[in-house]
Amino acid sequence: MAFKVALEGNPTSGKTELPPLIAAELKGGGLRVLDAKRWDLENGFLSNVRGRFVQNEIDTRKDLARSIVYHSVNYVGAMFASRNLEGEYDVILMQRLPWSYLYMVESLNEGWNGEFSASSLLYKTAEAWTRIAKPDAVVYLECPKEVLRARFALRRERNNRVGGDRIHQMLIERDDSVYVRFLRSYMGEGNFYTVDSTSIPSAASEIAGLIRREFPVRKTVRAQDAEKAGMLRS
Repeated sequence: MAFKVALEGNPTSGKTELPPLIAAELKGGGLRVLDAKRWDLENGFLSNVRGRFVQNEIDTRKDLARSIVYHSVNYVGAMFASRNLEGEYDVILMQRLPWSYLYMVESLNEGWNGEFSASSLLYKTAEAWTRIAKPDAVVYLECPKEVLRARFALRRERNNRVGGDRIHQMLIERDDSVYVRFLRSYMGEGNFYTVDSTSIPSAASEIAGLIRREFPVRKTVRAQDAEKAGMLRS
């Protein structure tokens, strides 16, 4: 089974830029790597239709709702791709978790007190998703706000937009420590990592090194578990 790693982080923290760089380093070491989101967008179910709905600007809650639907469909597609193709790869790179958009919605509410209760939709979705699939590791990309702001401004300039994308801008300014604590608790210390993504190339090397270190360990544990299961069945 492939080692599944999900990248999480604020807007412009590097979730899109990092997978191809990480994959290049790992492939150089002989590992077979799948960028699940990229593969699904190019080859997955209705990829040609979904490609028309790529949206960079999110100014209103209606835009955010549309973006949540779009990215959720993409995530499910990437998850199916990873499950169907995991026998062909050693490492599968994924972007975001399906409830990260629920965090966005909740954290933007004016009355939000900075905490998520066990009865919240975020917790319930995470609990339900665990029964379907769970990544082997989550890497949260930490980046100073001034760097995120500069990248955000550069992205708007590159796309010839003076304003817009207000929701992403608001999310950059939010304190994400609550979400980091939630992910750390959900994944457990041995499966959750934080990486400074101020330098994208340095972050790619660090994450690739982390995967190279963890992959043989996880592979051995799985082989031992499979052997035990076989002994129990016999």
